Amino acid sequence: VLTELKQFMSSDYLLAGLGYDPEVSAKRLGDGLYEQRLVQQAVVARTGQAFIDGQTSNEAQFKYLMNNAIASKQQLNLAVGVSLNSQQVAALTHDIVWLEEHEVNGEKVLVPVLYMAQADNRLGPTGALIAGNDVS
Repeated sequence: VLTELKQFMSSDYLLAGLGYDPEVSAKRLGDGLYEQRLVQQAVVARTGQAFIDGQTSNEAQFKYLMNNAIASKQQLNLAVGVSLNSQQVAALTHDIVWLEEHEVNGEKVLVPVLYMAQADNRLGPTGALIAGNDVS
């Protein structure tokens, strides 16, 4: 039973940071909790770890990735609703979450998509990475 009616960090934060009014933007796939779960599942699928870059909660990680996206928008010429092209992905210096338009059940909705910058110590496409922060 959910007894605490907490407002979960959502893509409204990203849209507002990009200068859009979240109230008049395209429909989103789900609420903040659902968006955070999608991103967390993507992080685990891509890295084998629950969190990246020292983040310790889903909400903090989601905000971190959205802040990175806000900072990258101008430099990479990103457009809300549009997938990143290969040049934009290659130019990423930080991991981001970007809102892309997808059709779900006949409706166009904005979906948070994880993009990861190329860096050392990342899970490879055909391999695994075993890493420890404090091994003694």
